[in-house]
Amino acid sequence: MLPLQQQMQLGNPQQQIPPPPPQQQIPNPNELSLAGVLHFLQTEWRRYERERNEWEIERAEMRARIALLEGERRSFENIKIDLLRRVKMMEYALRVERSKQLQQSGTSAPSGKPPSVKDEPQHEVVTNLKEGSGSNSPHSEDVGLPNENRLSIGSMPNGGPTAPKASQQTSKDWGIAIAPHRGYLYSGSLDSTIRVWLIPPPQHSTYSPYEPLTAQKELIGHTDAVWGLALLREGSLLVSCSADGTVKVWDVTSIPGALRLTWGYNGVGVDSASGSDEKDVIGATTVEAIKTNLKWVAVGYNDGVVKIFDVETGKEVAALQAEGAEPSQVNAITSHPALPLLVVGYEDKNIRVFDLSTFTCTHSMLSHLDAVTSLSLDPSGHALVSGSHDNSIRFWDLLGQKQCIQEDTKHRQKSEEGVLAVQFHVNLPFMASAGADGLVKIWASS
Repeated sequence: MLPLQQQMQLGNPQQQIPPPPPQQQIPNPNELSLAGVLHFLQTEWRRYERERNEWEIERAEMRARIALLEGERRSFENIKIDLLRRVKMMEYALRVERSKQLQQSGTSAPSGKPPSVKDEPQHEVVTNLKEGSGSNSPHSEDVGLPNENRLSIGSMPNGGPTAPKASQQTSKDWGIAIAPHRGYLYSGSLDSTIRVWLIPPPQHSTYSPYEPLTAQKELIGHTDAVWGLALLREGSLLVSCSADGTVKVWDVTSIPGALRLTWGYNGVGVDSASGSDEKDVIGATTVEAIKTNLKWVAVGYNDGVVKIFDVETGKEVAALQAEGAEPSQVNAITSHPALPLLVVGYEDKNIRVFDLSTFTCTHSMLSHLDAVTSLSLDPSGHALVSGSHDNSIRFWDLLGQKQCIQEDTKHRQKSEEGVLAVQFHVNLPFMASAGADGLVKIWASS
């Protein structure tokens, strides 16, 4: 007899015991899967981006540091070169002064050469450096000093035992006008005279001995310092203005020249002074020939007024002054070569543009941090350059938006003066600037 379980199985074969459910397999972390690979790649990519960004930041910081160090190195090199130049200027000036002292005392150096700088006391070196006399030639210490006096258009010490002879121009020159086609240079001075110089030939050495024939004649007529000079009509007429308030027209077709016309503050026939006292005289500070009208000249005064005069008659044509502006001395005037525009620089740091067809101020701008000392327009009339006592030279878009397009501060201040003169070349793309530091710099357009 079969057991009960077997009988039940044999009796109902469809009712069988189901198999147990399959066990769920736990994934092995060491096994590769698509999700795991993607997660790993994302993690590594984020880490790589973070490290790359940190490296880029570090590289930018190092580049900035390197640029700063390079700038400091160049600055130190420029300071070194400038100090060497100043030392040589000081040595040359000391030799000149010592040579003059020996000549005045009737003695000469035993070796026939100027004494060495080592023989001089230290306080004399400092004194000569402050006076600023001498040359900035890098080879000045190797050049023998001639016994003759040199032609100097710059400042020289006035008076004292080492000053030049009275027959030469010893005062500082302010106004300068050049007639290259005639070969003459005219300079105004504090001694109220105008000197006529013969321009040396191109083969003339820069540091050659002074030749007495270089100084031609003198134009005497003013009673105070001559501040401005201007040439008209291909150099046949010379217009000068002075601190005595007068403007004089000279006929310089022949040397030395002859006085042709004189007028004062209000023109011919009117007193040049605004009052009876001498201190009330309104001094003329600068003069400029109007390029669009050969009969007119513009004269600036220390009361802030610019006046237009007729050269032929000496009559006043117009007086230019910005409305609402405080009176400030006129320091520089330049005329546009093609348009009836006059650009004026003032002591109050402003530059103003006047329209000569209506005699009104069309634009005024605060241009510098200190007084504007000089102005010049390029031959095309588009670019204006200005110099100031803040040691900066700024270039302006005159016919466009009248904004500063470039600024440079290459000159250094001396005796509270900075850039003294700027001038574009009439034909070549060059501009020259002169500063109180005794340097002349040439700028080339890029």
